[in-house]
Amino acid sequence: MLDINTDYKAILKSMKEVFNLLDLRDEQIKRFVTDAGGNIIKAIKEYGGDHLHCCAQNLNLGCQDSIEILAPLRSQCRQICSFFHQSNVALATLKKIQKDDNNFFEFGKICYKLINEVKTRWNSSFYMFKRIVLLADNINEALLELKEDNDTKFKHLIPKFHYQKYKKTKLINQLIHF
Repeated sequence: MLDINTDYKAILKSMKEVFNLLDLRDEQIKRFVTDAGGNIIKAIKEYGGDHLHCCAQNLNLGCQDSIEILAPLRSQCRQICSFFHQSNVALATLKKIQKDDNNFFEFGKICYKLINEVKTRWNSSFYMFKRIVLLADNINEALLELKEDNDTKFKHLIPKFHYQKYKKTKLINQLIHF
């Protein structure tokens, strides 16, 4: 229903279409609870409704601000996740290493993907850290294997943080088990 275009006019049009589908009249709609997106707020003002900011989103954003002390570490973790999400070769190497892990079948382990942080998704930073800790040995092995590969067509994709910076994820392990 929502147009790909997310300017306030497209949102307003979609809102009206949904209200019509639900047989809602204008006088039945009193308030809107949304995120703080300017396009949504403008559409609501244009519609003539009252806008309330979502308390849960505000709380989440406040929590995100409170963990800014971890900004360098979060940045490195996001780089690791982005690298494996953007490189099919790197992702395939990580999966292969997980499958080759001695404990793969013994513990019913599955191949995990890395979880990237999404600022507005609850606990996504925590889940990103937790997954990197879970796969720490596999990630390190994949990075080292990719570094040693002589195929230059993807060598430029190998992040600069390699093993030396990767050791900092031990701090994540300490934080999770704090």
